[in-house]
Amino acid sequence: MSYWQQYPPPPPPIEPSQAAPIPAQVPGSWPTNFQPPQPPYNYVPPFQQQPAQFSTIQPNTFSQPPHQGPPHAPPPWNQPPPMQPPPQPAHPTGWSGSPWGQSTQQMTPHQETAFVNNPPPNVDPQQENSNPLLQIVPDWMKDKIKKYEEGKSTDTTSPASTTTKAIGILRSALLALDSLKELKGRAKLCINSDDAQWTMLMKEIKSSQNKVKALCEELSRENLLADLKSYAQKRNNKRERCKRLAVQRKREKEDAEKHAAQQEARINAYRQRILDKVLQEKQEAEMKAEVDSVLSEIRFKISRTREYLEKLSALELLRDARKDSYRRKGLYVAPEADERFAKEMSSVKSLLESQLVSYQKEETALKVMLESEQKELYQTKKIQLKQDTVLECLFGSQSVDPILYPFYTYFCSPSTSIEAFISNREAWDRFLVPPSYPQGESVPVQWVKPEQPSSHMWAEYCQEGSRLDSKS
Repeated sequence: MSYWQQYPPPPPPIEPSQAAPIPAQVPGSWPTNFQPPQPPYNYVPPFQQQPAQFSTIQPNTFSQPPHQGPPHAPPPWNQPPPMQPPPQPAHPTGWSGSPWGQSTQQMTPHQETAFVNNPPPNVDPQQENSNPLLQIVPDWMKDKIKKYEEGKSTDTTSPASTTTKAIGILRSALLALDSLKELKGRAKLCINSDDAQWTMLMKEIKSSQNKVKALCEELSRENLLADLKSYAQKRNNKRERCKRLAVQRKREKEDAEKHAAQQEARINAYRQRILDKVLQEKQEAEMKAEVDSVLSEIRFKISRTREYLEKLSALELLRDARKDSYRRKGLYVAPEADERFAKEMSSVKSLLESQLVSYQKEETALKVMLESEQKELYQTKKIQLKQDTVLECLFGSQSVDPILYPFYTYFCSPSTSIEAFISNREAWDRFLVPPSYPQGESVPVQWVKPEQPSSHMWAEYCQEGSRLDSKS
């Protein structure tokens, strides 16, 4: 606690001309005509020990030692706070808005806090006008307080409660009408009954009619009917909105299923194309390997048959050489042996030559088949390459450069988005109207010079394209 909180300054002096007469008083006692001003809630008299929650230890200060005395001895007497002058009467002569008269000296923050934060509790209405502190409150604040109190006291009913009440009345009327119809049916059945039962039934019908009449009168009020109509209209609107939302959700679900089916069909077709291509390549590779194996086997047989023919010719030369050596020695070979040898050799040679001819024919057929297949494959690839070139010239390349990917997505977006298709179609349809049509142009009859690159990426691509053209 600071020094100014412990020892507040005295109030400003009062001029003798405006001061109220101070009654005689005994030194050390309070005035009898006026009540002393109440100190603030956190004011601690001097030389009094502070509570634990407000105690603070300050440097270079000495705390008062605790009281030490007999167990039941009364605590030491604390000196009362310094005496202050009594308050002045409300609005004295020459009062200019200050509680201390015409003095221009302003109040300290401690005094303002004491005036604002410490209003006198339980002030009577008769003393309210005589209290100068309460009269400082402006009129607009008093009006605000009065309106706030009046607003709290008034009981306002919300539209929801009135609608609920109207619905309850309508439900009660319907139930009463149903009970009246039931009583009517019972009356038709009790026509031949005794008078006591008929009288009791008529009393019930009369009470039911009165109840229905009272409820109908209650429902015939204009505000109640308006509430019921608005409630019914809101319910109908909500029901229609829910139906529209249900139809919209169903349509969206069907569209999503249709789109998913299309995507699945597209994916399946793409997968099937890939599988067909892989299967075709696999079959071609297997066929080529089989043809190569057959061709290599035929070539091996041809070479082996030729080796056999060469061996037969070498065998004939060897026999002729042996016959010459035997003739020099005076030995001769029988003509029957020569004929038999020539016959066997001719039969073997004819067999080998026939096999060699068949092998050569088979080799030629395989070569022709391979050449035709290769030629057909070459023609197919050539046609496919030509078709791909035409499609690339018309619709662009399928393998997109990363630099051109944004432009590729822009031009391919109509195939996936109806909004992009409409915008691109609108951009192209502008050239199908006469030049006089608003926002329309005719097809140019000459080369249109390109504009300057609109972005850095497009400029880099243009430079790269011009560089490639110059190299080619």
